[in-house]
Amino acid sequence: MEHAELAAWLRLLLTDGVGSATARRLLAAFGLPQAVFLQPREALRQVVSSRQADALLRAPESLSAQLEATQRWLHGGQEGVQRRLLTLGDALYPPSLLNIEDPPPLLYAEGRIDVLENCGWPQRAIAIVGSRSPTPQGALNARRFAADLVRAAGASIISGMALGIDGAAHEGALESNRVIYRTRKKLASFFGCPKSEQVVYTNNSTEALNIAISGTLHTGDHVIT
Repeated sequence: MEHAELAAWLRLLLTDGVGSATARRLLAAFGLPQAVFLQPREALRQVVSSRQADALLRAPESLSAQLEATQRWLHGGQEGVQRRLLTLGDALYPPSLLNIEDPPPLLYAEGRIDVLENCGWPQRAIAIVGSRSPTPQGALNARRFAADLVRAAGASIISGMALGIDGAAHEGALESNRVIYRTRKKLASFFGCPKSEQVVYTNNSTEALNIAISGTLHTGDHVIT
């Protein structure tokens, strides 16, 4: 994404009073964010309120700092870990997320983006979440449920990647050579490839990223946030 385009996306999302729904209306009316900010107030008023139109004509005070922080993040990934912003029109934006009532206009993706490009998003996905302090039997059940669902239904496993049940479910998915997806704060951020043991995202710690890239996953404080 070019600097000007990135700045426009961030400006749109940082504008006071402009949420995801309003941003999508503006994009539908004018195209890319750069085009939104080229519009006169009269044109903006056809889509948004007077207050929102006035806000769109002013660059948010936090824009410069946010732009710098985002650029640092984009170029700060460790070796073997790619970072990318996914907009609503991006070919890699999760199709199922587009079908919800309020899809986020911008996603921050981290991991093996090339694997996602080659494999795409799963056709079937099942969320497994639960206690962070399960009984041994509960963790075993989650692990077996995930493994069996993967083998029988060809599903990919999704969770918030917490300790306990979430981690046990992912271990079961790995045992069945299937996909692991992690979600956090509306971000689709745990990517894998169907019919592959490769796990291609975890949190920002060096050890955890190495574990993810190598295709193994353990439930521990150093891995799960």
